[in-house]
Amino acid sequence: YGTGSGLGLGNTVNANTFTYLTNNIMDIAAGYNFSLALSNAQQLFVTGYNGYGQLGMGNTLNVYSFSQSSSDPTDIIGVDCGYRFSLVRQSDGSLYAAGENTYGQLGTGDSNPRYNFTYVGIYGVLQVAAGYDSTLILKSDGTLWGAGSNLYGQLGLGYTNSTNQFVQVNIP
Repeated sequence: YGTGSGLGLGNTVNANTFTYLTNNIMDIAAGYNFSLALSNAQQLFVTGYNGYGQLGMGNTLNVYSFSQSSSDPTDIIGVDCGYRFSLVRQSDGSLYAAGENTYGQLGTGDSNPRYNFTYVGIYGVLQVAAGYDSTLILKSDGTLWGAGSNLYGQLGLGYTNSTNQFVQVNIP
């Protein structure tokens, strides 16, 4: 079901009522005018605005109907979206990212956008939470890590500098 932009209904018309899409979905996420859906078969389907490559299609072309991502890793078990970026988690705890990376929110060690899902060099990821331009991850060992914009201290690092790679957050 969906409402608003990036619904994958095959058009650009906003919907003001929920519309049935499918019943084979195990996880969903919505960013700014784009959406991700993970099927029970662990295939990633994407739709909507793709101006920063956040759909992982290898380009910046918008997608108007749910389409399988051309660069999705295998064995995906979770998806999340930030403002203009996407994150997918594999069953082995690895994390892949695509899209805008101006503040390093993808955790790749730089600020270059990614148009295909790219392994970000971190493992043991249990849970992901993406914000506007920042990402927090909970690892299987119970540690919390953050990357991206930290202008307001949203990563909880004790300072306000942004970081383009995941840094462990110390919680008292």
